[in-house]
Amino acid sequence: MVLSGGTETISSGGVASGVTGSGTSVAGGELDVQSGGTAAFASVSLNGVLNLSSGGTAHDVTVSSDGNFNVAGTTTSNVTISSGGAETVSSGGVVSSGTRIVNGGSEDILDGGTVIGYRIHTFPSLRVVPYLMRRKASRPIRITLGPGFP
Repeated sequence: MVLSGGTETISSGGVASGVTGSGTSVAGGELDVQSGGTAAFASVSLNGVLNLSSGGTAHDVTVSSDGNFNVAGTTTSNVTISSGGAETVSSGGVVSSGTRIVNGGSEDILDGGTVIGYRIHTFPSLRVVPYLMRRKASRPIRITLGPGFP
């Protein structure tokens, strides 16, 4: 667990892992994944920050309650942004299939950021947003789902 004021750094070859519900929890602290490092089964909340640098990878990440996930590397699967959580995909960042934005989550896709195979869960008839299936942003995009979406 990385609490407020704490920082954990994962360098090349390093892995912070676990299983669903028992991986690294970033609650107010900061988890930095450098090139060649991997974060898996992480949860980010309470103004915590997960920084995924270029060349770093992450999967099975949950961001909520004012947590922030900054992506300059690659997410490979199972990322959920919900309930006040935010994800920012910067230039060179790649968010792969398996990313879900649910009630109250938001995402900024900056110039040069890429999203692939997107699902935005709001209600049963809206499951995939086709224009985001494989897109490189030429200008910033913000996706926000507010209260009232199941």
